[in-house]
Amino acid sequence: MQKRIRAGRGARAAGPALLALAAAASPGALNAQSRAQDATDPDHFESASVPAPETAEASIDQWPEGSRDVARVMIEKYGEPDQFSDDALVWKDKGSWKRTVVYRTALPRLFGPRDKDYLEQSIGYRVPDDKTAELRRFDRRIHVDHLTGEMSSRSESEPLNFLALNLAEEIISEKRSVEDAREVYRKVTEFYESGRASPYLDGFVFSNDTDSLAAPGRFATHEDFFDPKTQ
Repeated sequence: MQKRIRAGRGARAAGPALLALAAAASPGALNAQSRAQDATDPDHFESASVPAPETAEASIDQWPEGSRDVARVMIEKYGEPDQFSDDALVWKDKGSWKRTVVYRTALPRLFGPRDKDYLEQSIGYRVPDDKTAELRRFDRRIHVDHLTGEMSSRSESEPLNFLALNLAEEIISEKRSVEDAREVYRKVTEFYESGRASPYLDGFVFSNDTDSLAAPGRFATHEDFFDPKTQ
């Protein structure tokens, strides 16, 4: 079903958004994937036949409970999104992030819970080419976009995105090995789930001053996280 994306209240008018939410977890989902990929075509939005939601709250009203709850947490923290559609809410330059996106559909995962990774958050950070493979070994939910100079994490919450990117930076700067970072991630995640604090969960433990080097962003897709040909 075709949809038109809308700018949030007080935001600048949104240009054509690249929201290719392909989630082909099985052969039976190929048709749905094809429809999602059509959303990358600028004409897709101009030829919409279904009225777009008028508010962000209306757009998430029919979302699954998990993604709806995450969306409302982000709305409470960062206010109305800059862009929204039936499939995603988008904030730009809020808090520590260059971009925050809450997706209606969770990121497919090979292992572990499959219904929690709705929240993607990005920073401007130019990752050296020779570190990309190590980051993918650490956590395949971390996405590196060499074209735009961005690094993103997708998880169930903002604290876990801070954790993932803090450890990613320590791998890049060779403060930790991939194996060490995985063990720290496991331990700090246990802290998070038990309500204990950690600096890794509260914000960045490194200086994130590379945003000026990054080009205008785009939306990462499910294929960006799982297709090795994109790296």
